[in-house]
Formats: sequence, structure tokens, C-alpha cells
Amino acid sequence: MEPCCVVVWENWLAETKDRSFAAFLEGPLREFFLSQSVFEATGAWPFGERPHGTAGMLEGYAEVLGVKPEVNIIHAWLAPLAKPILNERRVCPCGSGNSIKDCHGEEIWSLRQRVPTSLARQMQSKLDEASEKDRLNRLQFEDLVDAILQSLYCRRPINLISAASQSALKLGSSPMLLGRGVGLAS
Repeated sequence: MEPCCVVVWENWLAETKDRSFAAFLEGPLREFFLSQSVFEATGAWPFGERPHGTAGMLEGYAEVLGVKPEVNIIHAWLAPLAKPILNERRVCPCGSGNSIKDCHGEEIWSLRQRVPTSLARQMQSKLDEASEKDRLNRLQFEDLVDAILQSLYCRRPINLISAASQSALKLGSSPMLLGRGVGLAS
């Protein structure tokens, strides 16, 4: 299955031996244009399709690491890869409680050959940014729902743009664009 476009680079770097520009053009870039052409002609993606955004990123990273596509699990497996020196006495990221040496040591050494420290750090950073963005979007949505419910309960009109803007400002992000304000009154 083709990775979501936000993780194509990381997936390719982790899976290829030839990291030259020519190999990138022949690999993921060529596959992208081939897939796009087939999709435009048939309406179906020839290599499958990943979800976009954080869900696609989780699937792509999980595929590289050979784990479930869950944020905490991926973070746990990226942690020993992101360190310049692997401490095999640390607790294994699988959650067994055993040391890396006595559990998944060989697998982690193998992953370190494919996923260099700098790439693991880049993956961690992207995952952190996406998780924070998702968290803020959830909080903003919850604030908006609270404002709507309060309006309905108090039987007062609500301006959705104002409610969304206040929520965004409270969370330190830019306001969502909702269109025109909607008055709800009974």
C-alpha cells in the first residue's frame, strides 16, 4: 500500500538502499505519477490508498517499524532509534518490562540499520506536531460544541464564527473558518 503523501519521504528513506536523487525519481515520484494517471483513468488507486494526515502518518510509520499504528506504540519504538547510542539495558518498547537486550534487541538493531538516528528524530518531530494539531482541533471542536449546547440550553442565539474564534484564540491557534455566523434560537 502506498504511504500517505506526508510520510512518503520517511518510508522511502527507511526502505531503500539507494538514497540518491535519481532513485527517488525512479521510485516514489514515478509511482506517484503512475498512480495518479491510473486513478484519473479508472477512479481507483492501483497500489491502494492510505488515509491522509495523522492517520496516514501512523500507518506509514507503523509499517516501517512493524508495529500497530498507535501514537504511543510508535513513539516507544522510535525512542531507542532516535538515540545516538542504544542502551540495551533500557526497557524494551514492546511493553514486556524486559530489557531491550533480553527482548527485541535484534529487531531494534535491525531497525537502526534502516532508520538512522536523524530520520527517527524527524519522524518523532512530525508525529509530535501532528498529535498536537489533532489535540488542538479536538479541543476547539469541543469548545464549539459546548458553546452550541449552552446556547440551546439558555435559548440564546449564538454566532458560530465568534464561538470558534474565541476557542481558537484561547488555544493559541488561528480561528477556524466556518463561513457565516448562524443564529440558533427557539
